[in-house]
Amino acid sequence: MTRKCALTGTGIQTGNNVSNSNRRTKRIFAPNLQKVTLKSDLLNQTFQLKLTTRTLRTITKYGSLDEYLIHTKAQNLTELGARLKHKLKQIPSVQEQLKQEAETKKAKRVIKPSARSLLKKEKAA
Repeated sequence: MTRKCALTGTGIQTGNNVSNSNRRTKRIFAPNLQKVTLKSDLLNQTFQLKLTTRTLRTITKYGSLDEYLIHTKAQNLTELGARLKHKLKQIPSVQEQLKQEAETKKAKRVIKPSARSLLKKEKAA
């Protein structure tokens, strides 16, 4: 039984217990895994996954499993997470939502003038 998060791949880390006398003994730091059943509204499926509590909190923050997968980079997901993300991206409503978000990001970008260009304008004036 692997002790890894199904979506992020967070697993066991190793380290040392250090006593008062500075004697070191090996130990493991296991992730806080929980078995959870999550429903994907867009895929109309339920998934029983082992997730870390940190991932669960992030999913709650985004509001749903679908939103979490859409907004998380594929490189930060496991194979299962990347496959689910790919399936979600093929849905037309999701594609449209991503286009709208990209357009709003473009509209929000403000190009700030550099200090040099401001100095040139002052000298010219």
